[in-house]
Amino acid sequence: MKIIRYIAFVIFLLSQSAPVALACSLVPGAFLQSNFELIDSADAIVVAQAVGEVNTDADWDERKITFKVDSVFKGHPDREVTGYGLLGEAIASDPNEVVQANPESYMGPCWRMTFTPGGRYVLMLRKTDSGNYSVFGDPFSRRSEDDFGPQSNWHKVIRTYLEIQKSSDRMAQIDQIIAIAMKGLSENASEFEQRIGEDAFIHLTNVHPDKPTEWLIRQYRDPEFVARQFSNVIEGTQEEDASKIASLVFASPIPPEETKSIILRALSEGQHPSAEHLFRSIIDEATPDPTLFGAAVGFLIRQGDYELAKTAVNEKLLWMMAVKGEGAGPGFWGTVQPSIGYGDDIEVPESFYNWWNDQRYAVCVLRAQPRDCRYDWDYAETLLKDPKGNKTQLLSIAGSPEVIVWATSEVERLKAEDIEMFKDAWDFPMTLLLSSSKGAVSEVVVNFACGSKSERENLAEWLGRVPTYRTKDLLREMMSMSQHEHVRAELLKSSVQHAAHDMENSRWRRVDDIIEYAKPDSLIKLKENERTILPCSMPQAANQE
Repeated sequence: MKIIRYIAFVIFLLSQSAPVALACSLVPGAFLQSNFELIDSADAIVVAQAVGEVNTDADWDERKITFKVDSVFKGHPDREVTGYGLLGEAIASDPNEVVQANPESYMGPCWRMTFTPGGRYVLMLRKTDSGNYSVFGDPFSRRSEDDFGPQSNWHKVIRTYLEIQKSSDRMAQIDQIIAIAMKGLSENASEFEQRIGEDAFIHLTNVHPDKPTEWLIRQYRDPEFVARQFSNVIEGTQEEDASKIASLVFASPIPPEETKSIILRALSEGQHPSAEHLFRSIIDEATPDPTLFGAAVGFLIRQGDYELAKTAVNEKLLWMMAVKGEGAGPGFWGTVQPSIGYGDDIEVPESFYNWWNDQRYAVCVLRAQPRDCRYDWDYAETLLKDPKGNKTQLLSIAGSPEVIVWATSEVERLKAEDIEMFKDAWDFPMTLLLSSSKGAVSEVVVNFACGSKSERENLAEWLGRVPTYRTKDLLREMMSMSQHEHVRAELLKSSVQHAAHDMENSRWRRVDDIIEYAKPDSLIKLKENERTILPCSMPQAANQE
């Protein structure tokens, strides 16, 4: 069956590339072009003859070959072009292959290095800053394949793709690629149609910044979108075979569960300004996934919207880390950093770069790794002068005495001024107190938990808004006590919020407790070894006002 061949083919590719990635040391999460994208991005495509070596005294991976151009598929290259490599006994390309590169591309530097003197090759070229043309292409790409003449499969693929690329309508190009992939799956497909169909299918499933914006957004919103394009031609039941194809849609060295973040990175790192609405919707989520949020922030940075990027991070980063745990940090930083740049290749203004480093430092402190962070209490004092100006940094040190003192005094001030409990003015100081990752639970919080019905009810709601391991413990302890029905209702809501946030990582292991607590007058039973937070065994009366 054709579908089985497709599945076997992709599995074969993955099995071949897995050890290669180790040999080449690709950057984690690197995008690799499909053949369609390679051909589209080439400034020139030629058939050329290997005629000599230059730079022969250099190390083997720095030596270059001179090629004499015989014929041209695309562009207007020089009569002679260069490419990294050396003359010697070359490994021949497969004359029928159109997807996999020359076997040497899966060794050493991840592209072909050895060429036969006088041999003819199909070369992908890019015009350099100096105006010369040189062989280019991603690792494992078909950048330099043996030439087998005008009727060879590779020649036909290049001509077919170049014809499609004459259209400026990117989605119209996609439609033609879908048609090619479908033809390859049909029963009457020729040998060439099967092979180019396989390559077309790989192009459709490959996530890359060069893909059309609309196509990437469709894949993001509907992971089975590509699979459904083939529902009319696959064999067996639609459900079974669509599932098989869907499992291949994001076939890559990157785990399938990260596909949404991969697509967002592609949208962020490519030229996709019309995707702004998607990224803004992610930023507007109350508790977005850290990696997806990172991609959205990265998009804003690449668009030059630094102020909105700052606002988003200040408002959401620490909240996300409270919800998702320490694992949120790597996903966020790793997704945003390519938009910032590395080392000497910084892509953002110095002021923004300095601010960014401050955020990294703040999270470092939050994760209780002070020895790895540049930190002093003067920094906290500076932040406290304008406590709402940078929520991320101040929340990161919520456990420091200075911050707790400020938040406590702010709560006392609100009480003294009779500000309605837990309205907007209460938001920031209570978040600070509940976010504290150091020491005992704040005395203010304890007093609310053991206080009046109104205090307990409002606190119960807040425990769901700031879900940390510490608020979880406090929540469960309050659920072990007799409470007013209104307090019970808020405790139940907050416990469900905790469970929803934590279920993904299986940290909330007491769903049965929630079900039990939903029963009238039923209480959670704490184990003897569970930590007691509250000094009160029960509020003064279950229905106390």
